[in-house]
Amino acid sequence: MGRMPALSIASALLLLCTCVLPAAAQAPRSGPEGQDGKKAETISGKAGSVAPQASEWLGIAIEHRSRYETLDNRFRLGETGSDQQLALRTRVRVSSNRILKPVGLLFEFEDARVYLDDRGSTVTNSHVDKHDILQLYASVPMDRILHLPGTLFIGRQSFDLGSRRFFARNRFRNTTNAFDGFRWTMGNEKAWLLQAFAFQPVLRRMDQLDTRDHRVYFWGTFLSTARAPRFRSEFYYFGIHEDRPLLSALNRRHSTVGTRFFRDPRAGAVSFEFEAALQFGKLGSSDHLAHLEHVSADYSWNAPWRPMVTARYDYASGDRDPNDGRVDTFDPLFGARRWEYGPTGIYGAWSRANLNSPGWAVLLNPTKASLIDLSMRWCWLAQARDLWAGTRLRDATGAAGSYLGSQMELRLRHSFTKYLRADIGYIRFFKGSYLERVPGSPGALDSNYIYAEANISFEHFWR
Repeated sequence: MGRMPALSIASALLLLCTCVLPAAAQAPRSGPEGQDGKKAETISGKAGSVAPQASEWLGIAIEHRSRYETLDNRFRLGETGSDQQLALRTRVRVSSNRILKPVGLLFEFEDARVYLDDRGSTVTNSHVDKHDILQLYASVPMDRILHLPGTLFIGRQSFDLGSRRFFARNRFRNTTNAFDGFRWTMGNEKAWLLQAFAFQPVLRRMDQLDTRDHRVYFWGTFLSTARAPRFRSEFYYFGIHEDRPLLSALNRRHSTVGTRFFRDPRAGAVSFEFEAALQFGKLGSSDHLAHLEHVSADYSWNAPWRPMVTARYDYASGDRDPNDGRVDTFDPLFGARRWEYGPTGIYGAWSRANLNSPGWAVLLNPTKASLIDLSMRWCWLAQARDLWAGTRLRDATGAAGSYLGSQMELRLRHSFTKYLRADIGYIRFFKGSYLERVPGSPGALDSNYIYAEANISFEHFWR
């Protein structure tokens, strides 16, 4: 992507130094994110679309992340050999609740770019989005202005919903989902919270200012409750409508309804999560009917290193017959994948579409500032005649079978201080028989993916 400036070289050196430094003073528990990646973390998470604090005159947050990643024996159609990338991302957020009191204001800038990519690298707007406005919105307390309950957010927003499987603010990926429109929230997260929204997704343009996608509308409602004594629950509806004349056969016009029940991990107890979603409507001129299920169970020991073992299973439907006039492939909408399926970046082997995948994971907490993850997944196509999502590989006859392979991941995270975190990971993708048989296969040699990243963050509030 061009010649590296001096700042980028310095960032790369900082990254390498950070990953080999001995542990410094232990940071608070909020340093490394939780095992499932759902816990908010500085600008990566909690600076999502939330109202500025009531007493906040001015808040400033700055975050920079440098990540080097390398992959050999690639597995997408048309890609061969190895790839590497130095991904840099900077976010700056400014917020205030007093300039137009009682209306809150928030602005967030993001710059995402890559260097060191090889010839033949696939670089898209998932990797690069230079000098853009990630968020710019006003939060209006409706009870103080129109005597209505809740808060209204108006403008460009980026935030998480529920499990993050269908709507998420990206953390590992170098660029970030954002939406233009409004969102109305009512209630309290400790008891119940109802959210309703109507958006147009922001179209990420790598070298130009982003703009909203005028041909796509996305809306929905989301209810989360914590009334039950033994678990929490969520219920939701999402609708999407696309109108792209040049891609009319791919226009999405469908609805997604779903529910989720879960209990948060607790030492000496079993926790669980169950989520199911049903999609129905149209994809182009074809009927669309698809579904997704996730189930997992954890057990945490009240012992040194606080070990937790997880068993999980995921199923996302695929298209049984490409010629029957109906599309059964599940659409993952705007969800995140890293915390469940492994790193994205230049890897990103799995998606919530045409997938049948059991797995397990072990999480260890050697110190309050450190996390060690070891996980394993086995992956099959849900339907052998459908596409392997994200790779462009497909055998319409089904003769290549459905076994894609297995994935083993080892991940180490450590907070050196509350301002500096490191994350290192290794993945071995043991390729299955599908890659030996599918037309256009780039090869069946196992893949190795390694990444190392450093994250520097700072925030301060004036009251």
